[in-house]
Amino acid sequence: MQFEASAPTVPKLGLVKLALDTTPSPAASPPASLLVFSIVACVFAASPTWTLGNPHVTKASQLALGIFMLGASTLRADPAKVKKLLMPIVPPPLPAAFCVYASGLAEFIAGLLLLGGMYGGNSDHVKLGGNLTVAILVAVAPANLYHAFSETAQNRTGITGQTGLYLRLMMQAVFLKWAVNHADFSAFM
Repeated sequence: MQFEASAPTVPKLGLVKLALDTTPSPAASPPASLLVFSIVACVFAASPTWTLGNPHVTKASQLALGIFMLGASTLRADPAKVKKLLMPIVPPPLPAAFCVYASGLAEFIAGLLLLGGMYGGNSDHVKLGGNLTVAILVAVAPANLYHAFSETAQNRTGITGQTGLYLRLMMQAVFLKWAVNHADFSAFM
């Protein structure tokens, strides 16, 4: 596998280090951590509702989703990855820099809410983190669709494999279902 070098000015602590060290260049195959999270997402998204009634399953699902959201937010720590992989997939005329960094901040907050609600926090924090995760996944869907169907976006990122781009769209639906398991939309109804 080929990995890009991370920016030397970025502090490498915890999840930031993990994300920067395991995020592949566009030409590389996906890292094992991404494959593991995809399998975890499928398991938790496909879990029948009664299994999420088990507190151990629920906590494990919240922990994994919180770590995923924090890990996703760390992609913004490397300006080279932002410029090469994230900015080109924002569909015009949206402001790419704002969309990329706002979604990263939202992912970070969602991850903290999901994890904070587990450990001494209020269970409403988990629901808010789940709601925010659902909103993020819906908000970034146009970028993933644009990347999958736009030759311009594919050429700018260097990621042109239709199969992988279409699989990412399907995985986004799986992640959305997983986030819905931890969301509570009753306040909006």
